[in-house]
Amino acid sequence: VLSDPQSGHHNLDLPLPLESVSRMEVLHGSGSTLYGSDAVGGAINVITRRPEASELRVSGGVGDFGWNRQSIAGAFRRGAWSQHASLARDFSTGFRPGRDFRNLAVASESFLDTGLGSTSVLVAYNDRPFGANGFYGAYPSWERTGTHLVAVSQTAGRHRARFSFRRHRDHYVLYRDQPAVFQNLHTAGSWNGAWAYHRPVSSKVDFTGGAEGFGETIDSTNLGERRRGRGSAFAVVQARPGSRVSLTAGLREEAYSRLRAVTSPTLAAGIRLGGGFKARGSLGHAFRVPSYTDLYYRDPSNRGNPELRPESAWTYEAGLDWWGSRGTSVAATWFERRERDTIDFVRPAGAAIWEAQNFQRLNFHGGEVEARQRFRAGDVGISYTILRASRRLIPGVASRYAFNFPPSSLAVTGRTVLGKRLAARTRLGAYHRSWHGTKVLWDVTLAGQGRRFQPFVQASNLLNSFHEAFPGLAQPGRWIRGGVQIRVLPGR
Repeated sequence: VLSDPQSGHHNLDLPLPLESVSRMEVLHGSGSTLYGSDAVGGAINVITRRPEASELRVSGGVGDFGWNRQSIAGAFRRGAWSQHASLARDFSTGFRPGRDFRNLAVASESFLDTGLGSTSVLVAYNDRPFGANGFYGAYPSWERTGTHLVAVSQTAGRHRARFSFRRHRDHYVLYRDQPAVFQNLHTAGSWNGAWAYHRPVSSKVDFTGGAEGFGETIDSTNLGERRRGRGSAFAVVQARPGSRVSLTAGLREEAYSRLRAVTSPTLAAGIRLGGGFKARGSLGHAFRVPSYTDLYYRDPSNRGNPELRPESAWTYEAGLDWWGSRGTSVAATWFERRERDTIDFVRPAGAAIWEAQNFQRLNFHGGEVEARQRFRAGDVGISYTILRASRRLIPGVASRYAFNFPPSSLAVTGRTVLGKRLAARTRLGAYHRSWHGTKVLWDVTLAGQGRRFQPFVQASNLLNSFHEAFPGLAQPGRWIRGGVQIRVLPGR
C-alpha cells in the first residue's frame, strides 16, 4: 500500500508494463480500515501476472499522433521457482504541441513455493518524460517522472508479511523552452511494512488482524526536506450467522503524527432475500493526510498551506442486487459521503493564485444502476450514475478539484467473440461537466486470438468528441492504433 507523498497526481505512476499485470480490481467505498490513510473513496488492487508456463512474447504497434510501441515479455518455470519479466516502451509526438510523451517500463518478479510458504520478489522501474502543456495552468510546461519499486511478500501458514519501497523522482519545468525561469526537482521515498494473520475461529466466523508501518520522505527544491511516519493496527471479523446472512466488522487505529491518531471502523452486511435478490449495506470511516504539495508547494499559480488538517469522511452505502436464471443481473446502489476538512485548491474570481484550504464540511451523495446480460459468447451492460454535492463554494470562488466531477454519466459496454479468432470490446459513455455540455466517447478494441499471431486494433474516442479533463486541458480526439503480438515460444 504505497501512495505518493509528494502529490496525488503520481499515485498511479506505477512502474509496471501492461504485460506484467494480470488484472486490476477496483474496490469501492472507504477502505481505510484495511488500507489506511488515502483510501477515502476506495482502493485499486493491481494483481501481477504469475507464470503458468514458460513462454516468450513480443509485440509492436503504430498509430495516430506518431504513436509507436514495442514490448517483450517472458516467463519461466522450473520446479518450485517461476519467473516473469517484461519490458515496454512507447512514445507519441502528441495530438497537439507540447503534449508529446515517451514511456519506458521494466519489471521482473520471482516466485518461490516451498514447504515454508510462498515468496515473491518484485523489482520494477519506469521513466516518463512528457509535454505538460496546460497541465497545471496556462504554461507550456514539461515534466519527467521516474519510479523505482521493490516489493517482497512472504506467506507462512496463516501469516503473511510484506515490505515495499518506492522511490519517485519528478522534474518539472514551467516553461519548456526557458527552464531557468522556474523548475522543481522532487525526490520522494516511501516504505511500507505489514504483517497480517488470518484464522477461522469457527465454521461461521473468520478473523484477520495485523499491523503496519509507513515512512515517507522528500528532498525537494521547492518543498524542502521533509519526513514523517505512521503506524497502525487493524482487526476484521467476518461472520456467517446463517446461510443467507453475512456480516463484516473491522477497526483500524492509526497514529500519524506526534501522538495524534485516527480510528477508522467499518461495518457491512449482506442478506439473501430469495428469488435471486440480495440486500447489502455498509458504513465506514476514512481519512487522508495532506500531501507535501498540499502543505508546502509554491509556484506562480499555486500555493500550499502548512496549516492544513487531515481530511476525513464517513461513507454510507445501501444496495439491492438481482440475478436472473438466464444470465441477467441488475444492481442498484445508493451512496453518501460526509466529509470534514476536505482539502482542495481554491481561488476567488479574478485571482491568479490557487491556494490549498480545508472545507469545514462537504457532503456528496448519489446512486448507480447497472444491468448486465451474459451470453455464451460475451455480455452487454448498461449503467447510469448520478453524483451531487450538497454544498457549493462561496459565490465567486472557484474549486480546482473537489467539484470537477460529472454530475451524471451513462455507459454501455459489450464484449464478444466473433467466430473463434476475433475478440471485440466496446464502450460508449456519455457525461457532462460544469464547463462543457454533454460529451459522448466511444472506444472499440478488436483483437485476434490466434495461437502464435494476435493482431489488434484500438480506436479511442471514435466519434472525435472534443472534451477537457479540466478547464483548458484538452484530451485527444479520435486515436486509432494497431499492431500485433507474436508468441515466439509458446507456453507448455
